[in-house]
Amino acid sequence: MLATPNDFTQVVVAVNDIPANCSGSCTFQYLLESTPLVSNLDYSVDDAVHMLIHLVGSGLAADLKSLLVEVNQQDCKVLVSNHSNALCRMPLLPAGLYTVTVLVRPYGLAVNASGGADIFLRIVPILTAIEPPVASEIGGLPVILTGSGFDGIKLVLFGLQPCPVNANTSNATIIECTLPVRRGEDHTVHVMVVSEHGSTLFANAFTYDSSLNPVITSLSRNSTSIVGGQTLDIGISSFANYAGFDVKVIIGESVVEIQEQTHHGLSVALPSLTRGLYNLSVFLNNIPLGTKG
Repeated sequence: MLATPNDFTQVVVAVNDIPANCSGSCTFQYLLESTPLVSNLDYSVDDAVHMLIHLVGSGLAADLKSLLVEVNQQDCKVLVSNHSNALCRMPLLPAGLYTVTVLVRPYGLAVNASGGADIFLRIVPILTAIEPPVASEIGGLPVILTGSGFDGIKLVLFGLQPCPVNANTSNATIIECTLPVRRGEDHTVHVMVVSEHGSTLFANAFTYDSSLNPVITSLSRNSTSIVGGQTLDIGISSFANYAGFDVKVIIGESVVEIQEQTHHGLSVALPSLTRGLYNLSVFLNNIPLGTKG
């Protein structure tokens, strides 16, 4: 087979390995101006189970039937399209990096306008709300994060402290975790979610408010004999919300025995101490409680 040099790609047709004769020009050119381009991709959550993907570029199709979009080999139904924009809808995807294929008939596959043939869409977790958005420094209460892209989230951090995830009540749009105690950080903290695909930070998303901490509201006595052994009842506000938490009572430098916990406070056995005036402190999850009044 003889061939002559050409500046452009030549089309050759062979029948039973015998090349057909080229009558006229058999030149084929790949032209960038004829290639569809995608310059930007973004997405939004449409409802609890679907997402909308917005494509921006050039050489797209005004006819919906001429445009085919696939993300992670899943069809994205084209809703609106013109030569520079397109909008399609598909089921929500977990967080991750996905390959996008855009076919514009009859021109072929679109390429990335920034260089290279591959087009990618990165799905990241989106946080829309935390309930409650403000809580006491004590921690230990359930908080609910709502948003999208929460599939596979294994770790949630409030500041530097882990918020243990309840896998039974968490899904792609909701995470329930147990609020950690505040430990010396700023009162307003970042919230971070971590999965196998990486981490996402939501800046200043939650606030610890010390004014919401339980407080000591009453003491059944403020004096006793040096022999000790009497019972002291300590009234604590909102104590019913903190059942099962770590509680410690210190009088002077002595840790005292807790006899009973109720929804309204504690009963402790007073220790034997020498004559004098002593400070009484109650710690809940190692956070000292203030007093009311």
